[in-house]
Amino acid sequence: MRMIGISNVASGLTSGFTGSYIFSTTIFAQRQKVTSKMAGVVLCLGEAVLFLLPIDILQFFPGFFIGGIMAFFGIDIMLDWLVHSREKVSLREYLLVWFTFLAIMFTDLITGCALGVVASACIFLLGYSSTPAFQIRRGIASSCAWSYEDTRALLPLRRNIACVEFHGYLFFGAALQISEKMKRQVKELGA
Repeated sequence: MRMIGISNVASGLTSGFTGSYIFSTTIFAQRQKVTSKMAGVVLCLGEAVLFLLPIDILQFFPGFFIGGIMAFFGIDIMLDWLVHSREKVSLREYLLVWFTFLAIMFTDLITGCALGVVASACIFLLGYSSTPAFQIRRGIASSCAWSYEDTRALLPLRRNIACVEFHGYLFFGAALQISEKMKRQVKELGA
């Protein structure tokens, strides 16, 4: 704890990034609907006073009290990610969150996170490979404002006009394959 505090002070004095994130403070502010930047100023001043005091304030609190608060924040974060996130993400992503959590529980933090990243990459590839690269649609009306004469000239040609819509991620390597498929489908449509 002291090492993190000292390194954060040194990092702050040299305009660097802190090495520890305080989830509890962020969660507490979010739950209390604090939107003012003044909360950060008050927190900064309070921590500066605690840092400059010659005594350790935490020694006056029982260990189970601090442990209980930390357990509360841990349970709250777990509920947010493992239960309440279900309505916010797809089923595939929700299962990925659970897989990563279980991987961390049964291995260690680094291995579990690495397994989660690998699983995420596999899920991306599965989704990417099942998404059609393009779709050809016919009979689409133009969104441009045409003159009456142009509209009359284009109306008989409407059946011969094809609209190509691209979906997903397109890479250079797929360009030839997409081009060949488009030519084949355009010939089949007679457009």
